[in-house]
Amino acid sequence: MVSIMKNCLIAAVAVLGCNLAHADAKNFEGLSANIGAYAVNSSIGFDFGGGSTIEGLGKSSYAVDVSVDYGITLSSDTVLLVGGSYGLSDPSAFSVAAGGLDGSLDAGSRMSLFAAPGVLLSDKVLAYGKLAYVSTKPTGTGDFAFGSSAKTHSGFGYGGGVRILLSPNTYVNLEAMSNDYGSKTYDGTTIGAKALFAGAAVGYKF
Repeated sequence: MVSIMKNCLIAAVAVLGCNLAHADAKNFEGLSANIGAYAVNSSIGFDFGGGSTIEGLGKSSYAVDVSVDYGITLSSDTVLLVGGSYGLSDPSAFSVAAGGLDGSLDAGSRMSLFAAPGVLLSDKVLAYGKLAYVSTKPTGTGDFAFGSSAKTHSGFGYGGGVRILLSPNTYVNLEAMSNDYGSKTYDGTTIGAKALFAGAAVGYKF
């Protein structure tokens, strides 16, 4: 049994080595663009001052984003993706109609700038980690209708995913991100926002 397991392990390593030997990071080099749909789980915190706080409020929603990146070959099996994204939709982050509050918050004007180093798992699959600068300007209704006084919340996000080539010029991204948009104060109340994103995108490599 040990001999069989050893032979299987050697075979698996050989297959992986063969895949990496034929992997070509240039398959992921250059300019590309994609559009994706993501499930979003928001978490909103309120600090009313004087030690009065509410944490972990939020709701589930969805988002549609466009993204552009450029792949830079670092070695035969490593690539650095650098780029940015912009939100085409404003996911609902929070709504309340209780405790003297009535209104909602959406995450508007979302954008990010990111760097994503990756390693080839095969000539058609790139696994990557991602670090991003993220920002959003909330839009609200009722008690949260900030109007022109709305402030840009910014912070950092991290996550990762895989890019799978379907052809030399088309691909699919599967990705998850955890974003912290920081906090801003409105009329004595500090509002902080975080969100988890997970979804898929289809893209074209130029």
